[in-house]
Amino acid sequence: RGDIRKRITPRPKRQPAGGAWAVLVLADVHFGKYSWRRTAGQDYDLDIAARLVRDAAGQLLATATEYKPARLTVAMLGDLYHYDSPNGPPTKGPPLERDGRLQKLLAAGTDSMLAVIDAAGAVAQTDTLVVNGNHDETLTAAWQRILVERFRNDRRARVEQENTPRKYLSHGRNLL
Repeated sequence: RGDIRKRITPRPKRQPAGGAWAVLVLADVHFGKYSWRRTAGQDYDLDIAARLVRDAAGQLLATATEYKPARLTVAMLGDLYHYDSPNGPPTKGPPLERDGRLQKLLAAGTDSMLAVIDAAGAVAQTDTLVVNGNHDETLTAAWQRILVERFRNDRRARVEQENTPRKYLSHGRNLL
């Protein structure tokens, strides 16, 4: 009747067909970004990006493990890399402050993100999807191809191979 003080009775959570679904999102990581706190408000570089990804993924996977998911999705959603070519410009826009050469960016980014997918695969069957951002269209396409080849014969992980700007996944009555 519109009484905002009315007690709410929680409904028991129903598991979707096939068990729980855990989703881990990596977005706007910007491997290769360089900033100094005195000019940008905070420090950021390849080592900081790798540490943040490792720590956050570790915490999220530990939480997911408690729920014993039947399925896990690692969604890599745009701007994983800060720039897209050896000279430093992103896909769109002017050159940016950057940490290291392109080869260093690729090594740090791929090592960190592969570790996340490997760890996720130890928790549950893992789907991985990749969506490029406005900074890294070319490198994201290459990264997706690396993932396809790396996990081609790995039963723990499946990589979405569509090259579309939007991805849709469902599990039971859940849509992502």
